[in-house]
Amino acid sequence: MIPLAIRGMGAVTAVGDNLALSVASIYTHAQRFEVLEVTADDGRRVVGAMAPLGAEIQGAERLRLLALLALRECGAPLGSDPVPVPVPLIVCAPALATLGRDAGWLLQRVIADSALPLDAGASAVLELGRDGTPQALALARRLVSSRAWPACVVLAVDSLVLPARLAPELAAGRVAGTRNPTGFVPGEAAAALLLTARAAPGPAAAAVIAGTGHSGGRSVLLTAAALAQATQRALGAARVSAAALAAVCHDGPGDWPQLEEVALADGRWPLWAAPQAQRLLPAISTGEVGAAAGVLSLAVLAFLIDKGVLSGPSLALFAGSGPTRAAAVLVPPASVGAGGGPRGREPPLLNDGRLSERGRYRGGAPPRRRAAQKPPRK
Repeated sequence: MIPLAIRGMGAVTAVGDNLALSVASIYTHAQRFEVLEVTADDGRRVVGAMAPLGAEIQGAERLRLLALLALRECGAPLGSDPVPVPVPLIVCAPALATLGRDAGWLLQRVIADSALPLDAGASAVLELGRDGTPQALALARRLVSSRAWPACVVLAVDSLVLPARLAPELAAGRVAGTRNPTGFVPGEAAAALLLTARAAPGPAAAAVIAGTGHSGGRSVLLTAAALAQATQRALGAARVSAAALAAVCHDGPGDWPQLEEVALADGRWPLWAAPQAQRLLPAISTGEVGAAAGVLSLAVLAFLIDKGVLSGPSLALFAGSGPTRAAAVLVPPASVGAGGGPRGREPPLLNDGRLSERGRYRGGAPPRRRAAQKPPRK
């Protein structure tokens, strides 16, 4: 698996108009929820988390402005010429038809108004909602590894506070309120990453995406097996031990089913072997940000690694809208060796056939090391 270096990043959320402010609030669990101009079926107004944009900006235009703010910060540290040639843009978004626009409109407007040189012909919009981030990373890896472009920009944007996006969630009873205190708080956000091959020339990387993994099967909430399987595969691809993790960031919406899944996953292999890892849940501060959640989690971890707050590998967990789950492992750039994985030897990670998912050796106690046999006496 080809590692992806994060060379630029940006974000805008309800708790910050840039990535630094957003990360500070997420790291300290700060919130800025407010009452929205939307009424639930019980007659009470819905509480949400709005980004610092004018409330009069609505519809797809609001997504466009959020996206441009994240893109501007993503390219700002790189100078006036961040990349030598136009690069592809991969956009993760909700179904834009619900906002009266199509994918082509958002892509064209963002490319036309962005200061970054973007290749419109190689760009794409993934209208997959929460399932978009793993697909975007896979597409970015293919584009960068083809060597046709020196970099690739992954952008994710969504707004659950827009009436057209909020109405279906209210009808389904998933939004927090008096009748559903365990639901999620709607929010909005945009996050962007400038990705290159690990060895590509350019500014120093903030972090490296060393491995990704996806789950199979259908088990989601009752046992959290899908989340555990995605974690195990991502750690294996990155050649990182769970015991070495500094943080685990889950991009879930912050409702009770997701919190229950996270708790169950912590009790399964391999996350049960990482009690030292700090747990982060951006939705506690930002609210549910839908299609933007996965890329935002990656940006949060990359920022904390770049600033030295996290000194070791970190894990991003992606909660899809269906039964599958995905994960990605980020490592500090200095820890990546020539082979793509972390330098040095890591403790064993994957199940060697003797270890059950609960971490217990089959057949009782762990196998004992055989003592060296003494030669027979003459």
